[in-house]
Amino acid sequence: MPDPINIHAAKTHLSRLIERVEGGEEVIIARAGRPVAKLVPLASKAKRTPRRFGLWRGLVTLAPDYDPVAPMSDDEIKTWTDGPLLPGVSEESAPHEAGTPKIQGKR
Repeated sequence: MPDPINIHAAKTHLSRLIERVEGGEEVIIARAGRPVAKLVPLASKAKRTPRRFGLWRGLVTLAPDYDPVAPMSDDEIKTWTDGPLLPGVSEESAPHEAGTPKIQGKR
């Protein structure tokens, strides 16, 4: 176990202590000689499994006429701005969370 550092010294040299912790060291902080806290490095992001691109390749297909940059038609815009929250479900019968007011009137 590393030698404990008193609270006053820890406050005075916090930046240095954090640098030590970033280097993988654990730092014990003591009050009146009694250990009360431990500074430890957070789990490294490097331990995460890297993302693998292409896992869905061949599993997802788009319609042949799909154009991601095509402008929306007037009907599509109207559906987005004036349409129901859930297609095929009226606002009156749509489930609402407790305490959430129902939407009144036309948006």
